[in-house]
Amino acid sequence: MAALGVLQRIGLVYGACALLYLHTGQRMRIGIVAAVLILYWPLLLVPALDGLPNDLSLRGHTFVASVDRWLLGAGGHNYVAGPEGYDPEGLLSTLPAIAHGLIGVCIGEYMRKRRGSAAGRMLLLAGVAMVAVGLAWSPFLPIIKDMWTSSFVLVTGGLTTIALAALHLAIDGRPAALPWPWTIATAFGMNAIAAYVLHMMTGHMVGWDLFLATYGATATVVSPPVAALVPILLYMALLWAFVAWLARKGWIVKI
Repeated sequence: MAALGVLQRIGLVYGACALLYLHTGQRMRIGIVAAVLILYWPLLLVPALDGLPNDLSLRGHTFVASVDRWLLGAGGHNYVAGPEGYDPEGLLSTLPAIAHGLIGVCIGEYMRKRRGSAAGRMLLLAGVAMVAVGLAWSPFLPIIKDMWTSSFVLVTGGLTTIALAALHLAIDGRPAALPWPWTIATAFGMNAIAAYVLHMMTGHMVGWDLFLATYGATATVVSPPVAALVPILLYMALLWAFVAWLARKGWIVKI
């Protein structure tokens, strides 16, 4: 048995959000988001099952991590092994990830009912509010992806909502023939899962000599950190070519 991963978490979150969408109302779902984010904070600080001292600055020093070690560690199924091991896509940390998904459900419901510039502005305000609350919370509950902290949920959820608002205002309702830079966003958005799966299958290509040669060629002209972006951008261009081809075919890969 392998460790839990991103696609497994997407499946769990998608399933939970689908069930909650079918069996609860919008206000109830918003209440669930708030309750999960608030209660996950003290849950992190419950004494660890194996006696490891709690320390939010250390990834494995939480009650949540200890549950993963207790249930998954014996078989070596945690992503990070050892007595301080943890899993960034673990069991209890899936709860705030579900809250993450429910935020998306709420935004989707809103956009089904309202469109246009007014909806875009409202999304922008909601995104800014989430980022502000998340940043205000972060001195007490740090923004940590590996723990999927509540502040991480709010800040990342807010940033993506701001990006969605910008794309909604720029793209939705416009003519089909958009300028080519926008087709990058639409192509990836239409087939995000397909792009992710292809990345997981081909990510090692960035280490090929063909890609590394672009770094060597540009490192003499620009700084090494900037040159390091060149093979990544080349790889991203190949991923975009794939999803753009899917878009031209009208093929959309969904869960």
